[in-house]
Amino acid sequence: MGSQMHPFRTELNRAFHAHWQALRVGDTLPTLKDFLSRPQPHLQPHVVIKDILPTKSIRVRLHGTRLVELAGEDLTGQDLLDYSDTREMAEDLWSFQRSIVDHRVGLTVLKNTVTSSGRDVTFEEVSLPVEAFSGGPPCVIGSVVLMEAINTNDTVTHLLAYSGASWIDLGWGVPAYHPLRTMRADRLRVAEA
Repeated sequence: MGSQMHPFRTELNRAFHAHWQALRVGDTLPTLKDFLSRPQPHLQPHVVIKDILPTKSIRVRLHGTRLVELAGEDLTGQDLLDYSDTREMAEDLWSFQRSIVDHRVGLTVLKNTVTSSGRDVTFEEVSLPVEAFSGGPPCVIGSVVLMEAINTNDTVTHLLAYSGASWIDLGWGVPAYHPLRTMRADRLRVAEA
């Protein structure tokens, strides 16, 4: 597992990763059962649990209360791919969520979005694999934290792009490829360089 420094930008996501690590036994993945039975109240409003289905869909199993407020709706039971603005963004979302469970790797990514008032805002999302329930689909748990304050009634309406993505080595190495491929994300990476 090593002593790698993780690129978390928010304290809540640092705490989320530490909680995930505390649920591990040896070099195994934490289980979804342990995660659900040992919640951290200050983290739970930001948590999303995603089932990675073989039908190439990402079903939301749980959508935290803060995320419901920010989205203006509860996405529990919905396919996250349906909320992608372009086919390329849906492909990126599918690709990196599938990689998380296939490679046993974590991911941090920034989600650049627009709110109902027209304001550009950024979220940091951390996604980590967990051992699913017996016979259940592969599962990813995530923590999504808004990096700035917004008005109480302002909701997220539009995802512009993903940026700042990086793999988190959880002890099994990381995929050789970069987690994002969309042209919009590539342009953002060039702009950030």
